[in-house]
Amino acid sequence: MLILALTITLAPCLTSSAEKLFTNVTEKAGLKGAPIGASMVWGDYDNDGYIDIFAMRWGNWGDNGETRALFHNNGDGTFTNVIKESGILSDGPANGCSFADYDNDGFLDLYSASLGVHSLYHNSGNNNNWLKIKLVGSIGDIPVNIKRTNRDGIGSRITIQAGDLSMIREINTGCTRGYIPTIAHFGLGQNSVAGKITVRWPSGQITELQDIQANQFLVIKEGTGIIETIESKPVSKGVEPGEKLTSTWGVIKQDKLYQNYPNPFNPETWIPFTLS
Repeated sequence: MLILALTITLAPCLTSSAEKLFTNVTEKAGLKGAPIGASMVWGDYDNDGYIDIFAMRWGNWGDNGETRALFHNNGDGTFTNVIKESGILSDGPANGCSFADYDNDGFLDLYSASLGVHSLYHNSGNNNNWLKIKLVGSIGDIPVNIKRTNRDGIGSRITIQAGDLSMIREINTGCTRGYIPTIAHFGLGQNSVAGKITVRWPSGQITELQDIQANQFLVIKEGTGIIETIESKPVSKGVEPGEKLTSTWGVIKQDKLYQNYPNPFNPETWIPFTLS
């Protein structure tokens, strides 16, 4: 009789506790008690370089009956609810919302859709600088044997360095009960120049730009760079009188007065003009 002896050596099972990847910082960040979401959107509404949060819910929350919250990013990892100072109303159960610069003045406006009430809130702006970027992928361009990005640049990542600020935006198609424009909006604070702009396209290509002036709406194409600068509406900014004498720089050859905005019956209006 043939007997086979089989020896099995079992190595000790080496296990380690799972590394903790996430920490709940809701209360520490000042977001405890925020509206239980029906819709929310992120955007740097005051162009200080830090992304803020607008949230709305179906029904009241807290003790004050608010259905909206505007959390201003303090730049130190915390937020402050400034809804009372913002002029945004709790005008009904939430349906959806979006930040978008509808009048192209460089400041994000807010659209809030409620049950039976739709509100468009215009952002009056401030003295902070900004940049807006629209990406154009080169799919369909010749040569066709090179991997290209879709025409809207969806899936691209834009990184901007401006002074001490470092910001990232990813181009996507939005979220549930909200809309995120495919135009990337960056607040630059008091920085007048973006030192470096890097676009990483889904195709793997990388576009880099240096020392770009603030307060521009740029169109950047994959493999080419800046192909267009879209004119933005000027924003009136208050100035303090400098008590300086009037200077004559030359003879005015041509002048043009444009339509005032919004209209003379508003508390404030601006009157654009050009002197050549």
